[in-house]
Amino acid sequence: MESKDQNRVYLPGLNALRFFAAFLVIIAHVELIKGHIGYVCNIELVEKFNPGGLGVYFFFVLSGFLITFLLIHEKDKTGSINIKAFYIRRLLRIWPLYYLITFLAFFILPNIEFLHVTWLQQFFEDNYSFKLLFFILMLPNLALAMFSAVPQAGHLWSIGVEEQFYLFWPLLFKKIKKIKNLLISVLVFTIGLKILVIALLKFGIVDLSDNFMVFKEFLAMSKFECMAIGGFGAYWVKKDVKSVLNIIYHPISFITSLALLPVMNYLCPESLQDAIHLPYSIAFIILILKIYSM
Repeated sequence: MESKDQNRVYLPGLNALRFFAAFLVIIAHVELIKGHIGYVCNIELVEKFNPGGLGVYFFFVLSGFLITFLLIHEKDKTGSINIKAFYIRRLLRIWPLYYLITFLAFFILPNIEFLHVTWLQQFFEDNYSFKLLFFILMLPNLALAMFSAVPQAGHLWSIGVEEQFYLFWPLLFKKIKKIKNLLISVLVFTIGLKILVIALLKFGIVDLSDNFMVFKEFLAMSKFECMAIGGFGAYWVKKDVKSVLNIIYHPISFITSLALLPVMNYLCPESLQDAIHLPYSIAFIILILKIYSM
């Protein structure tokens, strides 16, 4: 349901999904930390069921859904997109906390010894200026692709991906009249580019140079296709595309999505792991739209 404030989208039950997604990410990080500091950990559980990836994919799909929902609503209501107002809302919502964490991670927490993450702290000073610059420029995912993770700030890579998506999404929305064509184009382009990179490596067409591997890692983290799938969900409900919604709202679709989520990573062949986020994203948008319909 839409809230009375048209600049927001309120979905009953959404906070519960957010909680479970965040909890999955916490589980993954806790198990990894336990392993690094010598405690018994369930690293096999993390590798088989990928709870961290599961949570991150959900947030990407949800972001694509919410942002696209609001942009479609604004475009339908006013005939255009107020780009300046959009960026101001994003800035006020994300930047204060993002830069606070960045400041703490680079200047405060390194001076508190008991908070040190031993296996990362030893690399903290390496390329320090470049890491800080990338974080300031909202490119933490590029910093992570090029260098070791910054202690207490490594998780900001996903915020960087979302902010980069928000940078171009409203501009394309304002310029391109047919929203479905925009969504299809972004989905096909991002998936096609990743398939091309994997093919170039698989068939030895490019050398495994450091620069190319950084590009591959950066591209792999940029899950714009997850956000595009979320955008499709917003398009279907805002434009009332019944041919799709009837399938999504069917109980079999909902039950199947719930059943596959815990085991999808475990069942997926190794050769298809690079694409596991796509069926996850489809399952998540089905869950989100089911909640929207309630």
